[in-house]
Amino acid sequence: MKTRHTTFMRDNSLRIMIKSGLLFFVIIALSAGSCSKNNIPVPLTKAGYTGNQLRTDGYYYSVDEDYLYLTVLYRDGFCIHTFTHKPNDFGLDALNYLEKRLLNDDYISKIKKIPLNIGIFKIENIDIEIEIWNDAGRIIGGDILNTFSYYGKILNDTTFFVYKSVDNEDDKTYTEDLTYHFVKYDSKPDSTNRFINSPSRPKLPRI
Repeated sequence: MKTRHTTFMRDNSLRIMIKSGLLFFVIIALSAGSCSKNNIPVPLTKAGYTGNQLRTDGYYYSVDEDYLYLTVLYRDGFCIHTFTHKPNDFGLDALNYLEKRLLNDDYISKIKKIPLNIGIFKIENIDIEIEIWNDAGRIIGGDILNTFSYYGKILNDTTFFVYKSVDNEDDKTYTEDLTYHFVKYDSKPDSTNRFINSPSRPKLPRI
């Protein structure tokens, strides 16, 4: 009787372990699928820029008390719109610092893969709108990668002013006060990426 009872307990324990193991892998698989699905970005569709309101053969920068801001515009409608902390020894070499920090291949490749701080822009008369994917904790949290829109006025073909931004998830509006200045830059990265659609390509699903 002791032997049969021991065998029964061992077999029962084995069955419980197998069921628990299967349940664990099911949960992991579902979680992985959910994160993968939720990390699909809100789709963006770019349109080519054929105007002459702003130059596109370089980049634009702006400075406030704490940050250096960078915007790169492309003729196909793609843009990079990002920032970095201002160095403590901010001075005449600030643009060199910005180029090394934000225009290097590693950084550009990273934000194109996530995607983050890349998007599209539209210009109509003197109005410019830039829409980029913004994290706000969503990549880590596994939520939908949403967008921010920045609205500005073009002052001349080398200067524009951003006066507000909007979180497109909840329509919250923020006041901005940033003037961007143009710098000619022959080595700016290309606009190749796999996320932003042209009008002739199908859109990514929005969830």
